[in-house]
Amino acid sequence: MDLLKTPIDIWNQIVSIGEIDENYYDSDLIFELKHLLGFHPDKDLKESLKSSNLSNEEFLSAFFKIIEPFSSMMEELLLLFTKIGVSQTNNNLN
Repeated sequence: MDLLKTPIDIWNQIVSIGEIDENYYDSDLIFELKHLLGFHPDKDLKESLKSSNLSNEEFLSAFFKIIEPFSSMMEELLLLFTKIGVSQTNNNLN
């Protein structure tokens, strides 16, 4: 695997592995990320990242800030599933 040297490298990897849907399901995430990074809301995130002087740390700080609510929600769901003894996602949840 190549090193992730720039914010655009990191973003491309996140999109690839995380199956980010930039135009539909995850568009709010993209909007918030652009806002936190000071990018124009109508400009493509990838283009903005390519032309920015952001450090990897600045980019990752903004990214982790916007996904924190999702992480908290997932943690709560996993705790709930553990508490009620869910071991599969079909009939056990019912």
